[in-house]
Amino acid sequence: MRRWFFSIVVVLISSLLSFVLLEGGIRSFRLIPDNVPVHYRHVEGDEDFAPLPNQSETSVLGVLHRTNSLGLRGPDHDSADTRPRIALLGDSVVWGFGVDESETIGARLEELSRKEGRPIVVWNLGVQANNTFNEAARYERLVGVSSPDVTVLVCLFNDLGSEATHFRITSRGTLSNPARRPPFPDSWRPFLERIAVYHAAIRAYGRLEERHEGPEYSLENMPWMLSQVARIHGTAVASGSRLVVVSMPGLWPPALEYEAFARSLSLHCSRNHIEFVDLREPLGNPPQPRFFLPSDSGHPNGEGTLRIAQALIPLVVSSIPNETQAE
Repeated sequence: MRRWFFSIVVVLISSLLSFVLLEGGIRSFRLIPDNVPVHYRHVEGDEDFAPLPNQSETSVLGVLHRTNSLGLRGPDHDSADTRPRIALLGDSVVWGFGVDESETIGARLEELSRKEGRPIVVWNLGVQANNTFNEAARYERLVGVSSPDVTVLVCLFNDLGSEATHFRITSRGTLSNPARRPPFPDSWRPFLERIAVYHAAIRAYGRLEERHEGPEYSLENMPWMLSQVARIHGTAVASGSRLVVVSMPGLWPPALEYEAFARSLSLHCSRNHIEFVDLREPLGNPPQPRFFLPSDSGHPNGEGTLRIAQALIPLVVSSIPNETQAE
């Protein structure tokens, strides 16, 4: 009996030590992409989901994510602020996945504009897992509040879809793929989502699932995406804002697919008199891994966000009406 008991204790201790070492290794060497630990609420229509306001949560890799009273990442905006306003639209790249608040594209733009002596204020409308359908609806909801002089839309290959991205909002306010049926209740999620091993397992499962289902994004969906770019352009024009469309490459997709994607966006913008920026030059052509987060094919690191902001700041500032700059 004692031998069995001793064996069980040894197995339990060994398992616990293995788990601790694995957890520590994943965190220390950043072997997984980070997570966005904020909670969400359901929003009717294409926007579908939005971060809850007034949160302050630390990610599994130690990055602080806070939202203001509108559920936007960062501090509240002063209604009396007379600086020119920039609305920055996009997904987790714009939100600032895996980087500190001071290293988001929006914060970088504000910092560079101050150094140039032409300070601006950036409203970060980015939300993880959004595509252009979600972004168009989100922009329509918030354009009246943000009143931007310039709107910057950051587009990625994973924006290619024929409809808005939809997620299930769990009873704990987290996002869940509606096609998956996890073998645990929602009440476990707050605990599990603080564990790096859990995120590694989900990532491995997602990759296996992609192999069976095939690619989710296709250039065949480009007309649908462009229809949402046109929708965003219409909203911008109606609100007196000037639109700038940005095409951002990543370590994925392959160069030829990205080139076709960027070319279609550029042609659409040219036909509709929209400013267009291709980020292949600042991020490398092909894109350089040193500008992206470890174990991540699409999210820029702090150096990457700085290079993006440096490429955008001249166009953003020059797009602000002269009378606004003079205020």
